[in-house]
Amino acid sequence: MTCYKGMRWLKCDLHMHTPADSQHWAGEGIVGGQEAKAAKDFADACYQSGLDVVGITDHNFLSKDFLSHLRVAFDEDERGFSHKITLFPGFEFEAAGIGRGVHVLCLFEPSSDMALLESILTECGVGYPRVNMSGQLAKSDKNLKDILKLVQDKHSGIVMLPHAMSNDGIFDNSSISEWLQKDQFTNPDLLAVEVPKPISQLSKAFQTLFRSGNDCLQDWKRIRPIATLMSSDNKKLIATDGDGKPTPNSIGYRFSWIKMSEPSIESLRQAFLDHDSRIVLPENVSTDIHPAVRIKQAQIQSISIKGVAFLANQNIHFSPNMNCVIGGRGSGKSMLLEYLRIILGKDKAKDLDPGTKDRIKRVRDTLNAAGAELEVCWRSADGVEDRIVWRNGSPSVINRKLPDPDTFFSNLPIRFYSQQQLNRLTESKTDDGSVRQAQRLLELVDGFTQSELDDLGDQERKIKLQIQDAFNNLRKAESMDKELKRLQQEHQDLDRQWKARSEIQEDARRHQLLKSENSYLEEMFGTPGKRFSDVASLAESIAAAHVAFALVDSPHGDWFQQFDSNVKAAKDDLARTIRDAVDRFNNAIEGLKTHDPAWVNIKNELDQADTKFSEACALKGLTTDDVGHLQEISESRSKKQKEIDETAAEIQKLKDLAGDPERLIRCLQIIWKKQYQKRAKAARRANKLAVLQEGRQRFIEVTTKYQCDFNNFRELWQGFAPTDGRTRLGRNWENHGQKLYDLFMMNDVLDSPWQLLHERLSIEDGSVGSDFGETSKELYQHIQANREAWEKLRCSRVRDTVDMKLFRADGTIAGSIAEGLLSDGQRNTAALALLLAQEGGPLVIDQPEDELDSNFVFRELIPMLRKVKSKRQLIMATHNANLPVNGDSELVYAFEARDGHGVALAQGGLDKGVVTKAVLDIMEGTEEAFRRRREKYHF
Repeated sequence: MTCYKGMRWLKCDLHMHTPADSQHWAGEGIVGGQEAKAAKDFADACYQSGLDVVGITDHNFLSKDFLSHLRVAFDEDERGFSHKITLFPGFEFEAAGIGRGVHVLCLFEPSSDMALLESILTECGVGYPRVNMSGQLAKSDKNLKDILKLVQDKHSGIVMLPHAMSNDGIFDNSSISEWLQKDQFTNPDLLAVEVPKPISQLSKAFQTLFRSGNDCLQDWKRIRPIATLMSSDNKKLIATDGDGKPTPNSIGYRFSWIKMSEPSIESLRQAFLDHDSRIVLPENVSTDIHPAVRIKQAQIQSISIKGVAFLANQNIHFSPNMNCVIGGRGSGKSMLLEYLRIILGKDKAKDLDPGTKDRIKRVRDTLNAAGAELEVCWRSADGVEDRIVWRNGSPSVINRKLPDPDTFFSNLPIRFYSQQQLNRLTESKTDDGSVRQAQRLLELVDGFTQSELDDLGDQERKIKLQIQDAFNNLRKAESMDKELKRLQQEHQDLDRQWKARSEIQEDARRHQLLKSENSYLEEMFGTPGKRFSDVASLAESIAAAHVAFALVDSPHGDWFQQFDSNVKAAKDDLARTIRDAVDRFNNAIEGLKTHDPAWVNIKNELDQADTKFSEACALKGLTTDDVGHLQEISESRSKKQKEIDETAAEIQKLKDLAGDPERLIRCLQIIWKKQYQKRAKAARRANKLAVLQEGRQRFIEVTTKYQCDFNNFRELWQGFAPTDGRTRLGRNWENHGQKLYDLFMMNDVLDSPWQLLHERLSIEDGSVGSDFGETSKELYQHIQANREAWEKLRCSRVRDTVDMKLFRADGTIAGSIAEGLLSDGQRNTAALALLLAQEGGPLVIDQPEDELDSNFVFRELIPMLRKVKSKRQLIMATHNANLPVNGDSELVYAFEARDGHGVALAQGGLDKGVVTKAVLDIMEGTEEAFRRRREKYHF
C-alpha cells in the first residue's frame, strides 16, 4: 500500500500520557538519565498495540523535554519494524473558565516546535510554574470559545474535550452547570469529544444528543453532529487482565479508527467534520477487526499505463471505497475508465449501444502503439489477487493459463456505465410506440439478488437440457415405433409363409428340435467342452516350465535348493491332480450316456434326423430346395422376431430415459416463479434502501410483473410463426399472439402463456378453442406439425417487467418509466438510485451527474454515494465538485493535459493540500473564483 496515496484507516489514540507526567503516571517512572529507554519502551508498546497515530497530551505539557526522545524512538521502530507511527504533540489542561474546571485536549502538527507549543499553552491561560509547590497543576481561566480561537484559528491546532461523560468532562454536572454545558457543547467550533464507547452503546438520551437529529432538544441541537472519539487516557504501558483484555488507562484500552491520507491536523479536522465517513469506534477492542476488512468486497487495486497514445506513463492505486477522477476536457479522465473497461473484458458486452461501441473502439485504437501496455491488479471478494495485462490487442492473466478466458472476464463482478449507458438503462420507447418498457431496468433489479438468480439460472439451464433430452428421446421412440410396426408386419408375412407349409411343419419342427439337441451335445464335447482339458494341459506346461533356483554361492543355497525341489514336486503333483480330475470328469460325463438305457435310442434318432427328415419331405412331395427355403424362412422369421424384441426394448429404454417431460416443464415453471419472487423481493428491498434520509418521502418505487414483457413475448411468438405469412394462419398470427398475451394477463394462476395454449390443445376436435376463431384448427395443426419448435417455445421464458415511479420531494409522483413522461435527467436519477442501492463488485461510472438536477446531486446522489462506498468500490469520472468534496472521496486523481498527454496533477484524499488545490482549480475555476462566488452569493 506504499504506492497508494488516498485515504486509509489508521488506528489512533489521541489522548495519551507518558512517564514524563509523573503526577498521573501509574507505571514505572523515568530513571534519571534513562529517558531514551523509557521513550523506547513507550514506542514499543504503541507498536505492539498496532497504533498508527498517537496524540501525546501530558498535563500542562510536562512531556515537552521527553517528546524529542519519543520522536527518536518512533523513528527507530519505523526502521526496525517498517511501521510508521505518527506523533501529534499536544497537552491537556484544566480550564477553570469552563464551569469549575473542565479538561481540554490540544493537538498540533507532528513537526511543531516545542517552544512554540509551550508559548501556546501560556496563551491558553496556563501560567508558570506549571506545577506549584504543593504539586497542583496550574489551571487556565479562559473559556472554551477563547481557547478554540487561540488553538484552532490562530495556531492551526485542534481542540477536543476528553472524558466528556466522566469527572472533569463537559457533562460532569458537579463541575459545570447545565446552561454552560449547552453553550459549550453547541459551539460549532468544537469538533470532537471523547466518549467511553460507541454511540450505539450509549444511553438513548446521549445517542439523541450526539446525533443531533430531529428528535434532539432544540436547545441542545448542534449545527452539525459532533465527532466522538475513544482514547486510552493511558497512565501506564500495556497491561491486560486474565483474559488478555487491556485494563483501564493502559495503552490499547481504547482507540479510534480514523480515515486519513497522511496524518495531519487538517486530516483530523476533516475527519471530525465528516466523522460519519471517516471515524469508526470499536465495539470491542479485544475482538475488533480493521474496518478495511470488515466487508469483503472485490476491488480494482491499481492500473499501470505504459506507452499509450494520449496518457502519460503512470500508476494509479485505487481506494477500495470511493474514487473520483477529475480533470479538464481532453485531459484523459474518461479514457482511463475506458481502459479499465477494455482490460477487464467488459468492452464486449452484448448490451452495449452503438455509440458506446464506437467510443470503446476509438479508445482501443490508442493501444495500438508499439509497446503499449496496461496492467491491472484485481482482488476478488475472497482476497485472491490476479494481475491482468493488456498486450498486443488482448488481455491475459499473468501466471495463469485460463481454460476459458471469455468466461473468466465475463464473471468478473464489475459494472461500467457511461452517461449514455445510464440513459439506455431506462429507455422505454419502442419502434412502433405500442408498449413502453425499460428493457434493461430488469438487470438493475436483478443486481440486488444476482447470486441467487444466478443459481436459479443454472438450475433453469440444466432442466431445459433435461427437457430437451426427454423430448428428443420421445421423438426417437416415436420414430422407432414406426420401425417396430414395419418389422411386425414383415414377421407376420414370414409367419404366414411358414404356416402355409403345414404338411411338413411338424416334421420340420421335430427336425429342428433334434438338430438343437445335437448342437447341445456338440458344444459340450466340441471346443467349449475341451476347456477342462486345456486347463490340465496348461497346468502341465507350467509345471514343465519351472525355473530352478540356480544362484551360485548363495548364503542360504542349500536351503533354497531343497525348497526349490519341493516346489517343483508340488507343481508336478498339482498338474497330475488336475489331469486326473479332468479325466474323471470326462469319464463321468461319458458314463452318464453309456450307462443310461435310453441313450442308444436317442443317439440313433439324432444320427438319423437328417435322413428321416429328407424322407419325410420326399413323401410330402417337397424338393430339397423347398426344404432349404423353408429353413431360410424359419431363420428369417427368427431373425425378424429378434429385431422386434430389440426394437421394442430400445423404445422402452428411450421412454424410460425420457421420463415425464411434462413433470420437468412443471419444475421449470416453478423455477420461473422463484426467479420472479426473488425479483419482487429485490424490488421491495430497492424501495426500502432508496429512502436515504429518515422521515423523507420515498424517492422511487419499483414494481415488477411476472412474464409481462410484451416485446419479448412477441419476439418468441414470431419465432414460432408459419414460414408462409400469406396463409390464413400466417395473416392472423399477430392477432393470435395478442389474444394469447391478453388471456395470460387475465389469468394469474398460469405459469406461462405457452401453458395456457398447451392446456387448450384438444385431440378430440383438433383445435385450440374458440378464442382463436376460424383458424383454431389450423393453429392446432401448426403446433402438431412443428413439435420440436413448439417444445422449444414451451421452455422459453417471457421476461418479467420492471417499472419505476419517481417521486418529487413533496411526495407527489413525477412520473414512471412506462409512462415515458420522465426527462432524461429524471430517468437517470431513478436509475442511479436503483444502481447505487445495490451491493456488489466495483461500479465504474463516467460522469454520473450529467443531466441530473443539481438539487438531486446534493440532496440525494451524495447521500447515496456516502452510504454505498463502504460496501462496494466506486470509481467515477466527474466534473461536479459535489461528488469528491461532499461525497468525501477517499481518492481524488486529478489529470491535466500536458504536451498532448494526460498526466497526474495530484492524487490523494481531500485532506492533502495539493488535492484540494486541484479540485479548486479544475472544478471551481481556481480558489479565487470560488472565493468571489462565495462573496457574491453569501455562502
